[in-house]
Amino acid sequence: MEKRSGRLQSRPSAVAGRNLARHPARRAFPPPLAGVWMQACRAPAAEAICTLLLSLAGIGSLLLAFATVWLRLQNWPAFEAWVQRLGGG
Repeated sequence: MEKRSGRLQSRPSAVAGRNLARHPARRAFPPPLAGVWMQACRAPAAEAICTLLLSLAGIGSLLLAFATVWLRLQNWPAFEAWVQRLGGG
């Protein structure tokens, strides 16, 4: 136990720690890569569902593009005929 300024201090670190407290004007920054999903979690349910659907649609379109290129590289005649039918050709 340490004696400071005439009082008995049970925890000297508590006094020293007060100077290290964060100033209220300082903002806490959010963790990286949290932006859209953090906002969606605080948002109303409809907005969160729309964010989820748009994210899944974007991922799905990327997977479809990758699969299309990969299947064309396989040079499968059945796939090429299906792509031509989809294109109206």
